[in-house]
Amino acid sequence: MNDLQDLTALKAKQRRLASQVVQKEEPILDLLKLRVITGLDVAYSGTTGIASAVTLEVHTNKILEMKTVITEVNFPYIPTFLSYRELPPLLSVFKRLTHPSEVFLVDGHGIAHPRGLGLASHFGLEIGQPTIGIAKKRLIGKPEFWPEQPGEWAKLTYEGKTIGAILRPKKTGKPIFVSVGHLISLSKAIKIVKLVLSSQQRIPEPLRLADQLTRRKKREFECRKGKS
Repeated sequence: MNDLQDLTALKAKQRRLASQVVQKEEPILDLLKLRVITGLDVAYSGTTGIASAVTLEVHTNKILEMKTVITEVNFPYIPTFLSYRELPPLLSVFKRLTHPSEVFLVDGHGIAHPRGLGLASHFGLEIGQPTIGIAKKRLIGKPEFWPEQPGEWAKLTYEGKTIGAILRPKKTGKPIFVSVGHLISLSKAIKIVKLVLSSQQRIPEPLRLADQLTRRKKREFECRKGKS
């Protein structure tokens, strides 16, 4: 997959898919009525992908469902092509969910990507539901300014367009990068992320719990593998 022609073809596909991403307010995502949200995360042990999904009740943080899938991953890690590596395990765990969710938080970028198709956007197009990208590191873009106050955010721009936001969590520490995945506007995405941010945590609660679950399942997998 390091072949230049293959990557050129994948870049073209990313651009085609990016043109299908919808960035707008969705009436189904009424914040006053928002009840259920899911966080998704992927970790690796060699060529094995461990994908987890945690579904929460928004206003109570009650866990409604937790699922994990362990699968082999064939696509290598190549910067800006992450979705081709992580999409299969994410779709596998998504298919195991039984509780409906109104929006999905993905550990990765949405449109804040050189070709407008980060993992959250690619995943959103596949499932046809609202998704938001949450990343710990900036991939591209220039900050309007660096937020300093808890809960403060600033636009992230690239080639003259707003591609996301830098959000300072409620606690002190590093910011997170929020971007539209699919079927949502940036303003609504920011409001939803702030809604599920704990005052003591940097990462939104659904994603934080998905990350914890993934880490635990990875340790269990490696322990079993070590004993075999």
